[in-house]
Amino acid sequence: MLISVGQLIRETWQLWLAHWKSFLPYTIVAALLGAGAGALGVLLFLPSTIFQFPIMVSIAALLAVIAIGVYIGSWFNAATLKAGLSAIQSGAVPHLGPTLKETRPLVWRVIGSSLAIAILVTLPLLLVLSAYAITRFMLAASAGPLLAPGLAAGGAAQTTGQVINVVLSLLGIASLFFALYYGVKLMFTMFGVVYENKSVGESLRMSKSLVMGRWRAMLWRILAPAIVFWL
Repeated sequence: MLISVGQLIRETWQLWLAHWKSFLPYTIVAALLGAGAGALGVLLFLPSTIFQFPIMVSIAALLAVIAIGVYIGSWFNAATLKAGLSAIQSGAVPHLGPTLKETRPLVWRVIGSSLAIAILVTLPLLLVLSAYAITRFMLAASAGPLLAPGLAAGGAAQTTGQVINVVLSLLGIASLFFALYYGVKLMFTMFGVVYENKSVGESLRMSKSLVMGRWRAMLWRILAPAIVFWL
């Protein structure tokens, strides 16, 4: 049985009050990682503007930093989640160093889970955006007999474009609801990887089964604490 929203908020607040000193190293490292990532993103483009290095060099360096950042960020997120779950289960927050060592073998599965969630959640919206770009290109080239011989220029093409815009706008709105729906259904995927040592596929299925029949209740338990603690 799910705990109430009020109980969830109270227990979260009490957990933070009881262990905020133990969570402080995690908070500091998270802030340092965020600041460092932002600073590196700016610094990597300075050589191309100040020293006239090729822009492709800065782009390649930026991609390398992003890849490293994804790895380190996923590793740290796994350690933080592990520490939070330990605090809930045992009432004690483990030290950062041992937790990082314990969660290092899980990093690639955490990255895989994040990619799987991102693909499943955003794929319909990406397809709609791609369809919009393709149809706009075809309508713009409708006067060309090779690109779109079936599209008439002038008013007919304009009417066709308006109809397509309406249809794709509706599909775009539907894809946003789809993203919200699947985002909630997959909210426990990381718990399966980090806490139960499951594979990516097993964690996805576990999350779906946990949320099944409780989607609206889970959504409210995400929104309510976010409103209380962040707004």
